Amino acid sequence: MISPRYMICSEGRIVDRDTGLISHINVIDKFLIPRSQGRPGPVLLRFFVSAVWETDEELPLEEECEWEMVASFPGENEPRTMGSGRFRFTLPFQRFDILFQTVHGDASLAEIRLQRGVIRFTSRVRRLGDTEWLSQEYGIPLDVVSAEQPNERAPERIESN
Repeated sequence: MISPRYMICSEGRIVDRDTGLISHINVIDKFLIPRSQGRPGPVLLRFFVSAVWETDEELPLEEECEWEMVASFPGENEPRTMGSGRFRFTLPFQRFDILFQTVHGDASLAEIRLQRGVIRFTSRVRRLGDTEWLSQEYGIPLDVVSAEQPNERAPERIESN
C-alpha cells in the first residue's frame, strides 16, 4: 500500500551524501510580494517542493508506479504539471523534488501572473495501470503588499531553561 508521508516547500535543502537524509532550509509558509507605485515590481521566486511517499510490504518494491507534481495558481483555471514520470520503490520511502522558479512583474519574463490567493502544489502517485491517483498537497498563501508596508515580524523565539 502506498501512503503520503509529507510535503514541504523550502528555499534550500541539503542532502546527506551517506544517508540520503534531507535538511530543509527556510521552510516557506507564506509569500509576500512587494508592490511599488500601484504595480508589483519584479520578484524572483525560487524554491524547492518536496513530496515524500511510503510503501509497506504489500506493494512489491519492484512494482512500477507513476508520479506527477502539479501546481494551481490563483486566477488560473487549470493546474500546471511541474514534473512527472515513472518510478519503483527501491526503499520504503520515495521522495520527489522539483525546483520552482519564476519572475513576477516583468511581462517579458513572467509566465505566471501572481496575485492574492493560495498556490497549491499537489503530489500524485499511483501504480502503473491504476486510474485513481493518491495525492497530498501543500498550500502557500500569497499576498501583495505595498513597499511602504513594514515586513511581517518573524515569530518570537521562546527559550526554555
